[in-house]
Amino acid sequence: MRIRIWKKYCKQHPWQRRVIIVILVVIVGSLIGRLTYPAYLWYQRRQADLRLIEQLGSADPRQREIAVQKAILLGQKREELIGRLLDALDTPDEGRFRSLYFVLQRLGRIDAPGFDPQWLDRYRLLEFRATFAPGEAEAADSSRQDVPPTAQMRRRMTIQALLSERNNQYIRKTLFAAAGDSFAVVREAAAPLAARLGEDGVLADLLDDRDVEVSAVAALDAGLAGRGALKKRIRRKFESRRDLPGPFQPAEIDRTASQAHALAMLDPRGSGELLCRAAASENQPEVRDRLLPTLAVLNNESARQAVRDMLHIRRWNHQPVDGVMLVVAGRLGLPAAPAVALETLRNAVEQKQPLTVSQALGAIEVLSASEYPCRAEAYELCRTLWRPDQPALLTRAATLLGTQAALEGQLPGAPSRAKCIGTLREAAQYSLAVEDKPITTPLSSAAAAVALWRLTPADREFAAPDDGALDRESIRKIVESKTSLFYVREATAVADPAAGDYVAWHVGRSPLPEAAAVGLTFLLGSDERHPEYSPDVRACGAMILALAAKTDPQRRAAVEQISRRLEREEYPTSGSFQCALLTAGQAGQLANVRLLLEMEDFPAARALIALLTAGDKTALDWLLWNANWNLPVPLEDVPPLLIDQAVGDVLRAVAPTLPTLTPAADEATRLWEARVLRETYGIHRAGLHVGLR
Repeated sequence: MRIRIWKKYCKQHPWQRRVIIVILVVIVGSLIGRLTYPAYLWYQRRQADLRLIEQLGSADPRQREIAVQKAILLGQKREELIGRLLDALDTPDEGRFRSLYFVLQRLGRIDAPGFDPQWLDRYRLLEFRATFAPGEAEAADSSRQDVPPTAQMRRRMTIQALLSERNNQYIRKTLFAAAGDSFAVVREAAAPLAARLGEDGVLADLLDDRDVEVSAVAALDAGLAGRGALKKRIRRKFESRRDLPGPFQPAEIDRTASQAHALAMLDPRGSGELLCRAAASENQPEVRDRLLPTLAVLNNESARQAVRDMLHIRRWNHQPVDGVMLVVAGRLGLPAAPAVALETLRNAVEQKQPLTVSQALGAIEVLSASEYPCRAEAYELCRTLWRPDQPALLTRAATLLGTQAALEGQLPGAPSRAKCIGTLREAAQYSLAVEDKPITTPLSSAAAAVALWRLTPADREFAAPDDGALDRESIRKIVESKTSLFYVREATAVADPAAGDYVAWHVGRSPLPEAAAVGLTFLLGSDERHPEYSPDVRACGAMILALAAKTDPQRRAAVEQISRRLEREEYPTSGSFQCALLTAGQAGQLANVRLLLEMEDFPAARALIALLTAGDKTALDWLLWNANWNLPVPLEDVPPLLIDQAVGDVLRAVAPTLPTLTPAADEATRLWEARVLRETYGIHRAGLHVGLR
């Protein structure tokens, strides 16, 4: 009924009908526009973004530059443009890819969540190819000392590909380009990458490389990566060394040792006898000493018999046993090794035979591992050989003396425990005046102080209570009541970072319950009346407190104490406190400590210790590969850091599967062992656990 009335009204009033229709059309149109306008705007922006992305690949440099600047400005305001830029990275146009990467880099989106790391690998590959300079190949391999910056950059990018732990088409293309490079330093860096990726064909070509060092590294990496398909080729090359005219040069010795090491890992049964004969019959001492550690890698009965025979021949002919031979005998578990080591030290003490530093270090390593009674020899070693130029030897000698002083069942004539304590006290405060200048042994004295503290633990510097009296008798009683902690503090306060790091690590990691109290005493002082004024001692105390915290409540308490004191410290002491906080589990300090690692006026070893205990692999990247720098890694700097300072002890604790260096070896062998360590880490980085927790 109502509809009929409405129709009649519309027929009688045509003008009103038109108005109503117009109103309805406007309303419906507004609704449609309201619903579709955002989609229209999105479409327009999308088209504009696509045109902008297209312009980023323009052949006109001017247009491309304008597009880059526009993309950076718009990307700061619109997140959807960032997404389209990321999606557009998958383009065959290299010019457009470079522009896209540059824009995203300026916007801080490289390595950010949502960024596919393969595009970083692609960018590095393009940079790798862009570094080739005209006429570069003609100068290649003329000298390893004269490597142009472009080749150094390619080497660095190859190392970055190795440490990335990734395996994609761009990483592999980088490998193939590096393996065919004109410069040996680049091809050398390609060897561990080929080993990690399992590219046996590339490794085989590098084994035949014209450069001896490249060939050596390729053989070593093949063994470390377990590339069994190459063992026959490596064995042929090892056997062919006899055809070369002697004596071997250092690079040829490295190659022989690398081939032997590879065979010991790839073919211990098939090549074991060959390696044993080679080590026993080698006439050149440098080659023999380099082959001996290979027998420890073999670790089978053939190796033990070979070393047993060599020891017998030396003793039968009344010849001194080399330090490396002693170490290998100890690592192989020969029962005679401790006795031979003791005899070596005893002959030196009784002046029957001169003692070399290598022999002393080898004997100490064997005796320390076996807990063989040798208190008298360790005592005389510290009494007669203590001098400033042998920190590695004296540090280990003091530690051995401390261990032997606590060990019962000593041989007749051994000095008493009290005598050993007296010697350690003297060593902890060693100072010799030469031309009115004090000559000290900071690191060795720190080791002696720590050994003394382990023998007689204390959490106070003086046993007698300080009642504030200033009369002579009261002061005398306090001074005479010095505890082992007094000597530890004195060794720490010498402003030598290496000594402070040694104390921090060995006291902090000690199972003794007094360790945390020592850290708190060094950090705050003995009481309110006696605050700690030495920044070196406070820094050491912070690290001890962090290392001694084993449980979550202990770590929280340590963080609270260190953080409260940090507000009052100045650089570089504040940097040491940041290292302590990272060690205690404060991941927020990671960026700060990484920055400290690059500062020349901050002790790198301290930052390394904090990063390693926190499980940060970039510390090993920096130490072993130095991938963020153009120049080749100074491998010669690694052995002193690992042998003479506490970093080596830290590395053994946080990454026990990594190979270690032999202090008793000569400089060239230690350098080669550092290479073994570096290549092992580079190849197995992805599966390596680093850290204390």
